[in-house]
Amino acid sequence: MQQADATKLSGRSATAVSVPNSSKADSVCGFNAHTHPEPNAIDDVIYSLLAYVYDGTDQYAPARATGAKNVTGVGDRAFTTVRDDLLTLAFVKNGETVLLAYSITGFADHPKSSASAASLIALGKQAASRM
Repeated sequence: MQQADATKLSGRSATAVSVPNSSKADSVCGFNAHTHPEPNAIDDVIYSLLAYVYDGTDQYAPARATGAKNVTGVGDRAFTTVRDDLLTLAFVKNGETVLLAYSITGFADHPKSSASAASLIALGKQAASRM
C-alpha cells in the first residue's frame, strides 16, 4: 500500500501513520487524511486506510465475519464486511492474506465508508496485482 493509494481512495492528501500490530501481521501500514487543517477540530472528518499482510491464510476467515460478502476478481479469493464506519476487504494472493480496513469517522456529517466499497475493491485489485 502506498500513500498515493490512500490519497486516491479518500480524495484528500493522506499521510502515513503509525499502526499498532496487535494481530501480529507480517507487515502493516496506515494512512490518514483530514478534512480540516487542525486535526482536533470538532468538524474534522478522518479518512483512514490500514493494511495488514499475513503470511498464510489463517487470518482469512469469512465464516467468522458477520455479513461477509464474497468478492470476485481480487486475488485468489476475497470478501468484504461493513461494520458501522468500517469497511474491510480481505483477500488471499500467493498464499498471503491481506486485510484493508477503511474508515471515515468524525462528529461532523460525513459519508459512509460503505459507499466506497467499489473504490476499495479496485484498490484491492491493484494491490493484488503488485504481489
